[in-house]
Amino acid sequence: MSGLGVVCLAGWVGAVALPAAAAGRSFPGGPRSQHFRYGSSCPAAPANRYLAGPAGCLSARLADVDGDGRPDLVLLYTRPNVKHFRYRFTLKVYRASGGTLVAHIPVGDIPATIERLRDVNNRRGVEVFVHEVHISTAELMGIYTFDGKKLRRAGAFSYGGYDAGLKFGFTCHRGTPATIVQDQFSLSSLKAPHIWHHLARTYHWAGATLKQCASRTTIFKGSSPPRSQVGVHC
Repeated sequence: MSGLGVVCLAGWVGAVALPAAAAGRSFPGGPRSQHFRYGSSCPAAPANRYLAGPAGCLSARLADVDGDGRPDLVLLYTRPNVKHFRYRFTLKVYRASGGTLVAHIPVGDIPATIERLRDVNNRRGVEVFVHEVHISTAELMGIYTFDGKKLRRAGAFSYGGYDAGLKFGFTCHRGTPATIVQDQFSLSSLKAPHIWHHLARTYHWAGATLKQCASRTTIFKGSSPPRSQVGVHC
């Protein structure tokens, strides 16, 4: 059984993982990332000129977010001594050209981390992939991008999964327009051969946001879903 919604304009091409911008010397004395674990209370990071106040569970990267060809300073942090697993993280980008960009991460149950810095929308500058939530069914990744004026959350996608009968993944595709496909596999039969219902939703970039443009349902037979469609492929 299969169904197809509105057809996207882009062709299907392989996922491309682009490297983050090379580290430069635009931000001398910038802070360093801390080491922390799931459930951490986020001890305070050392004071730094680029931290306006106390910060914990700090991640720091250099990457060209605004697309001007120069590495910006990317910081992700929360306040120290977090309790009850209600983490409130801030994503801040110090631009090499001057000024800052700020986005607030939705409240999550884990210390948020920067998982990837990739250009996936055919616009200059990398997108920031933030691991925001860990739940029993899957992980959640938020994708943040510069829209020419501010930093915004373009969308969020599920991946992985810990329930035996439910798996998720998403894949970035370069094309015109660029797309991201969210895959969901639901096990419907425990008898061999196992039968999985596969729902694929395709999102295209409309400016700095991701909008669904197609959906497709198929059947997959096998002991587990394809590795190429489970997890993160960007």
